[in-house]
Amino acid sequence: MKKQPTPKGKFSLKNELSRSELKQVLGSSGNQTYCDGLGPYGSGGPFPVAGSMQIGCFPAYCHNAHHGEFLYCA
Repeated sequence: MKKQPTPKGKFSLKNELSRSELKQVLGSSGNQTYCDGLGPYGSGGPFPVAGSMQIGCFPAYCHNAHHGEFLYCA
């Protein structure tokens, strides 16, 4: 049986990427995704609504959460 290699340390994106690269990968907490709410399902309504939390800039969120089409991030 082969001996399993022992890890030399933990991998962390924080240590490997610059701050701007992290924002691209993880989304920026200062940005918000805006959706039109006019999707084929119609049940989600527009996003964001009053009191919704910041989700960053994730264009795919609109379609996946049934909030219609992506408009912009701001």
